[in-house]
Amino acid sequence: MYQILQLLSWQTWTLIVFLIRLTSLHAQTVPSHGIYLDNDWIATNKDELKISALHEKLASAGVLYIYVQIKNMKSPDVETQTARLMMQTKARNPALRIVAFLGRRVCSGLKNVACLELTSEKDTHRLQLQVEQLWQLGYDGVQLDLEPVTSGDKAFLALLDGILSRQPAGKLLSVAGYMLEPTRAILNRVRITPRNGATPFYWSHDYYREVLSRVDSVVMMNYDTGIQSSSEYEQWTIYQIVELLRIRSSVGDKLIHLGIPAYKYGRRGLFNAQAESAIVALDAARKVLGRFCPAAVGFAPYHESEMTQELWTALARYTVWDAHRCRRPGP
Repeated sequence: MYQILQLLSWQTWTLIVFLIRLTSLHAQTVPSHGIYLDNDWIATNKDELKISALHEKLASAGVLYIYVQIKNMKSPDVETQTARLMMQTKARNPALRIVAFLGRRVCSGLKNVACLELTSEKDTHRLQLQVEQLWQLGYDGVQLDLEPVTSGDKAFLALLDGILSRQPAGKLLSVAGYMLEPTRAILNRVRITPRNGATPFYWSHDYYREVLSRVDSVVMMNYDTGIQSSSEYEQWTIYQIVELLRIRSSVGDKLIHLGIPAYKYGRRGLFNAQAESAIVALDAARKVLGRFCPAAVGFAPYHESEMTQELWTALARYTVWDAHRCRRPGP
């Protein structure tokens, strides 16, 4: 049966997903995924055939959130191409949400480099204005990827509070978040062995709760773990999903996407492509569905240009196979 399902075509998967969303009593439990589009994809002219092919993949895999990388808002070409993509995307599927992915390097002791100083009123005000500009351009939301932000950083929380005070109705505020710090129990099952002096980034459970209470969604960056085994990466992913959903239960309904690597590279000394497989992460999520609905967490592969047909198909299988197994978690 497994081999037969693997052979199903894109068109077949698209039809299956559509029918489940349309007719199933559990349609509300089908997860919605995200995908990252890099700046080069936006800036390069795409013909109608390529754009249609992307939309077919989005529909087949249950992708409803497109995270569009914004590198240089001063470039009119990027703004024009992005606006064009948004219009074409919305015309095909009004349910899609286009989120501007805004990355900034945080100073954190750095000198003589372009960076964001979270304690600088001038820097944070400029960033707040840029977020407002992106909302005004028509984006459904803005995702902040500010790195590094250490666990417990009050200046980051103050920045989020300032942006929230100007957030228009109907617009999303999202953050790219670090992994949850490991407990002693998970460290008994998983070995974290960074190399070359590299250090993984974590947020504490309490700090994650503070951040999640202020935003509409989070994409947890579940990569660069320092884990060398795929079986241990699976255990790590299960831990991250379960703990993050427990935190969410205390702050209200929030959109959670697990960021997974579609690429074969990463932070030196931390990323092992043989261990940190997106397929492994999807399999890990399926193993916790007895405790949480599949709709409780979606996935956001980074990024579209690195996606293989195997990964697109795996997203579609995750969407379809498990919808009937859902049961709502208790308090």
